[in-house]
Amino acid sequence: KPLQVPPHSSEFSFWKPGKGYTPNYSFPIQKNGFRPLALIDRSLKSSFFSGESFQRELFLVNDSPSDQSGTIEVKIIALDGKLIAKKAVKAAAKRGYAVSKKISMKLPASFEGHCRYEASFKSNDGKTADIWSREIRISKKAGAEFGKTFKSKVAVFGNGSLKEELSSLGLKFEYLKSLESAKLAAFQLLIVEKDAVKIGSTMNRQMREFARSGGRVLLLEQNVSPFSGLPLECKALQTQFIRAPQHPALQGMSDSDFAFWGNAPYPAQAGDCYITERVYVKNDSKHALFLLDGDEGGFGTGGLAYSGLLEVKEGAGCILACQLQVTDNLKKSASAELLLLKMFQALDSFAPASKTPFEVSDGSNPAEIAAKAKAGKTII
Repeated sequence: KPLQVPPHSSEFSFWKPGKGYTPNYSFPIQKNGFRPLALIDRSLKSSFFSGESFQRELFLVNDSPSDQSGTIEVKIIALDGKLIAKKAVKAAAKRGYAVSKKISMKLPASFEGHCRYEASFKSNDGKTADIWSREIRISKKAGAEFGKTFKSKVAVFGNGSLKEELSSLGLKFEYLKSLESAKLAAFQLLIVEKDAVKIGSTMNRQMREFARSGGRVLLLEQNVSPFSGLPLECKALQTQFIRAPQHPALQGMSDSDFAFWGNAPYPAQAGDCYITERVYVKNDSKHALFLLDGDEGGFGTGGLAYSGLLEVKEGAGCILACQLQVTDNLKKSASAELLLLKMFQALDSFAPASKTPFEVSDGSNPAEIAAKAKAGKTII
């Protein structure tokens, strides 16, 4: 590939006989990206609460040969085709210019579920010049009904950042001033709030001892890692990807639930669209199950080296460590609240895997091995 191409020339000899370009998967993507008239929403937030105000800023970008005027229309449509909400505004953009329009409409308090967010621009001659849609989730805010089926006795350690949310969920809980084993003995679930782990403390050992005795720990966003083999690294990420889809803490959730929790434009270098500030650096996974992972991406340098949610099993219990910015987004993102509820439920219902007895065989008697296996025994 040449490093420099002179003006009014081509970097390849397209006029010579030969195969030339073969259309591939990227061609329609590029064609759509360079369409002459585009309606663009720079925010990729995909989860909302029932009854909240749905606010977007749409840009009409006009690279067509003429001035454009018409109507921007936004619709929220249920997957069965039912119209949930609709808003239209007039817009006009001169050739070579872009204009922005802010849209605000109330989502119905009675609806929840997955639906389509559709945006379109229709010119004054009645033609639809641009239209697209993406799936979003609308969820009702959880209430006190949640706590009625909760079985575990809950202890909380921290500065009270979750107190309001726990109360609204109808959970019975008690704040502890220390994690001494004698104080934790009466509880089945320990919630460690944001930034509660301190350098030089014995909290890591106390949490492990509690888990080994059958306790379950929910460890929320921390500046200090309590795991010796899992360091935390400053890494602001906008997305994470599901790696353990069968885990109970992720049931009913998809990759879109772990991306862009805020309204800030996705190209912004800072803003509320980032879902992590610090993440665990993945290791060989011998002692941890990484439920989510991701990275910054890039030109051949990206990867999946960082995890925002992992599980470590200790003895008869487990530790669920979450570095996603759940605490600060509980009132902003339906996905953040849903994840917290799913983690609570997973830990409340957690049971250690039963040990399966097995026999070791040298393989000299296949018929005997087959008979024992048919009887339900495990043979190695």
